[in-house]
Amino acid sequence: MKQTTRRLVAGALVLCVAMAGVTRADEAKKEHKINQETTYTGIVAVIKDGATVKDITLTIDKDTIDHVKLNENGLKLKDFDGKKVKVLGVMRKTDNGPLLTVRECSEVKAEAAEKRK
Repeated sequence: MKQTTRRLVAGALVLCVAMAGVTRADEAKKEHKINQETTYTGIVAVIKDGATVKDITLTIDKDTIDHVKLNENGLKLKDFDGKKVKVLGVMRKTDNGPLLTVRECSEVKAEAAEKRK
């Protein structure tokens, strides 16, 4: 009986350690590479007040929505509202959360995504 209990406890311990490793790996994937030029892929959302662009966000995954710096390159994303794009830029931490400074951007075509499947 003691040997069975020891095996169950050892198995449970191994399972806990494995789950902790998976959780840390998932958290690391969600973290941004701050202050490093990186390529991000996501869906663009443009918020306007009349004809004036007030904000642009990039939804990188379903839990991560980042604001885009509204400089010359950032404003190029307004043409991709609702579309999937690939963005090369630098993510910086601000008091209001991550802010993406765009260097280059291009639309991810649906055909290219289909060919990869």
